[in-house]
Amino acid sequence: MNDVNNILTELDEKTDLIFTHQMLMGSYQSIPRDYGTGLFISETEAHALLYIKNNPGITAKRVGEIMNRTKGTISLIIGFLENNELIRHKVNPSNKRERLLYVTEKGQNTCEKHLAYDRKMTSDILLMLLQYCNPEEVNGFFKVLSLRIKYFQEVIAKEKEINSKRR
Repeated sequence: MNDVNNILTELDEKTDLIFTHQMLMGSYQSIPRDYGTGLFISETEAHALLYIKNNPGITAKRVGEIMNRTKGTISLIIGFLENNELIRHKVNPSNKRERLLYVTEKGQNTCEKHLAYDRKMTSDILLMLLQYCNPEEVNGFFKVLSLRIKYFQEVIAKEKEINSKRR
C-alpha cells in the first residue's frame, strides 16, 4: 500500500507532466519536415500515408478511425497527400461514394524516408533515456505506454458511444 501512496503523491505535478508531454507531442506532430524528399510533410500526414501504404484500398473513414481524427481533418490530410501525388484513389465498385486509397511510387519513397527518420529519432531517444535510466526502466516505460494506449482507446470508445446516444 505504501508503494501505491508513493505513486499517487504529487498527483497534480504528474498530471501536469502528462499534459505537457501530450501538448509537446501534438506540436511535434504538426510541424512539417523534409524527410529527404524535398516535400515538407507533418508527422501526422506521414503516418496517415503509412496507414494507407500498409492497408492498400483503405478508406478515408477508416484512416480517420485509426488516427482518431475528425472527418474534416482527414479530408484535409487526404487532400494534401493527393495534391502532392503521394496517394491516388479509386472509386469503390461496391459503394460508389467511397474512395479506396493507395500510395504512389512517390508516396512509397516518402514512407521509406519517414520511417528511416522515425527509426533514427527513436534510437536517439532511447540512447538519451539510457543515460538516465537502466534498460529495465526503459522497458517499463514502454510497458506503461502500451497500457496507457489501451486505457485511452477504451475511454475514447466509451465516450464516443455516450456522445452518439446523446445526439
